[in-house]
Amino acid sequence: MHTNGSGGQGYGQQQAPPYGQQPPGMHGQQAPPYGQPMHGQQPMHGQQPMHGQPMHGQQAPAYGQQPMHGQQAPAHGQQPMHGQQPMHGQQPMHGQQPMHGQQPHNPFAQAQAALATGSGTVKISQYAVAGFGALSAIGGIIWVISGNISGGLGMVVTGGIMIGVAFLVMPKFVGMMSSATNMVDGLAAKAQLAQTGIPAMAQLLQVQQTGAMINYNPEILATLQVTHPQTGASYQVQTKSVVPQIAIPRIQPGAQVQVRINPHNPMDVALVV
Repeated sequence: MHTNGSGGQGYGQQQAPPYGQQPPGMHGQQAPPYGQPMHGQQPMHGQQPMHGQPMHGQQAPAYGQQPMHGQQAPAHGQQPMHGQQPMHGQQPMHGQQPMHGQQPHNPFAQAQAALATGSGTVKISQYAVAGFGALSAIGGIIWVISGNISGGLGMVVTGGIMIGVAFLVMPKFVGMMSSATNMVDGLAAKAQLAQTGIPAMAQLLQVQQTGAMINYNPEILATLQVTHPQTGASYQVQTKSVVPQIAIPRIQPGAQVQVRINPHNPMDVALVV
């Protein structure tokens, strides 16, 4: 058997290339310059870090801190990390204090806009129906005077029905829209207070369901024993709140809960859930 003089190196085996040279089998691939790491390789001691990586001896940003130069910030629409302030244009999380000059997040803004549009449409429709009814009645009277009694009476009756619908039936829909608007406005005010009020702790004394469901979440009437953090006063107060299904086990009598107090009215309290 033929062997070479390299001390047992078999046929087909290759010598390792000198340091810094390109090994065989990597045809077309450029070797990195001396001292630079290959793609996907960590930099060696004394090398410059890749874009977005910490330098040797430098600590990576702690949990919740702002990202280093070259690192990705939270994507648009994502919530900031725990302990991190929301970026410009981002909405604060529920229960989180908004940044200075930033408007608090209103989860009921779309509902308020839809109710406002619906209320305006119903009122315009009411006036339109009443107007057409009045015109029909007037036209019917003219027809009766001109001799077309049957046609004129028909128009008078039709106009009277339309006027009755406009002033007897449609106001009920206007009242329903007004009640819904008042309810949603109250929920929006509580949601705003839950972000901007004075933080405090309270004990749940009693919880009752109102029977209303908001986005499949029950609305409750909670009786709270609140301790004001600034005055030290302890007092009872009742407040309504929409509780997500996942938070129901925590909102039970005897539990300690976070609340926000209206700085201008201590009896106005929002439950943070």
